[in-house]
Amino acid sequence: MHYWSGNKLIGYFIDGTLNGIKYRNFLEHELPPLLEDVALPIRQIMWFQHDGCPAHYSAKAREVLNRDFNGRWIGRGGPVNWPARSPDLTSPDFFLWGYLIDKVFQQAPTTREYMIQRIRNACAEIPADMLLSCVQSFEKRINKCLEVQGHNFEHLI
Repeated sequence: MHYWSGNKLIGYFIDGTLNGIKYRNFLEHELPPLLEDVALPIRQIMWFQHDGCPAHYSAKAREVLNRDFNGRWIGRGGPVNWPARSPDLTSPDFFLWGYLIDKVFQQAPTTREYMIQRIRNACAEIPADMLLSCVQSFEKRINKCLEVQGHNFEHLI
């Protein structure tokens, strides 16, 4: 099961292993409703970002992103390439996943449904000011990454 967090901390769960067909289906049919509450002027200029996962690189997924985001997306094979080995720059990678894993596995989920519920509960419990602080630290992280010429910088923050 894969969990997507975008402009808000709700989830879309994909059963099984993520592949190009499932990801394209998500981009075409599931993502648009998740973005409906984002103001149109913001949607028209917002960027989409994903990493170099093979499903993200599928020709069909890139076709949908080129069509729907009109060159405003970051990813392998995209208008702006995903920098290799750079997940520690993004808020989900440097904060969210570790935080959620700690919360979700305080008590081990025993069923898929219980796991999904624990993830949703953990997301709902994240204070807005914590998320804002996480997003605001992004510029500091980028500057530190540039300072060390792309090398590991986590220990310097």
